[in-house]
Amino acid sequence: DLARMIRDLVRMDARGTLHVTNEGSCSWFEFAQETLRQAGRDSVRVSPITTADACRPARRPPYSVLSPASLNTLGLRMRPWRDALRAYLRELGDGQSRVSYD
Repeated sequence: DLARMIRDLVRMDARGTLHVTNEGSCSWFEFAQETLRQAGRDSVRVSPITTADACRPARRPPYSVLSPASLNTLGLRMRPWRDALRAYLRELGDGQSRVSYD
């Protein structure tokens, strides 16, 4: 998704700061849960932790979701993140790349 959007932005000669993100938002915990669900591994349990407990090298704000609003003003939209995740897992599972660069 990112590569295709960058290609489209270059073709449009888009300028400025643009957050290229799939539609919707989730926490890392929600992302892990959805990844396991879509991979058919629902029995694997994950537990949420706070940002403070994440032990990251840099401090992070408690909520830092990027907005695709700048893309939307250009008439561009990314698919929902769950759909993108599903496509990625399908591609990963097949061991084949189906990416086309038309």
